[in-house]
Amino acid sequence: MGLTPLQSFGPDAWLMAVEHKERGDRVEASNLSKTTMWTGLILGATAVLLIAFSPQIMGSFGTTRVIEDAPVAMAVSTIYLLVTVTFLPFSAALVAASLIMRHAESLSHSKQT
Repeated sequence: MGLTPLQSFGPDAWLMAVEHKERGDRVEASNLSKTTMWTGLILGATAVLLIAFSPQIMGSFGTTRVIEDAPVAMAVSTIYLLVTVTFLPFSAALVAASLIMRHAESLSHSKQT
């Protein structure tokens, strides 16, 4: 018996996933924390690379000034800035969530013994 779609979200979703794993259901809590960790690491590495190559990207495709005759350059610049601003904090949040999941899983295993 797995989680229903409505049970998959919400504040108790992680605890329910750990309980289902303990009972041997399909939900694997450790896979969720691994996937979350890898997603966070990939987003973080992407953000670092985008920041490192920002002079080349902005020089080739974007603009640092408002130019009314270059809407594509303005769109590239805006999207680039939004991506670099959101990837790092979102990456940190995913990695932190993964570490919390692993800690909660270890606490649930220590309660059993």
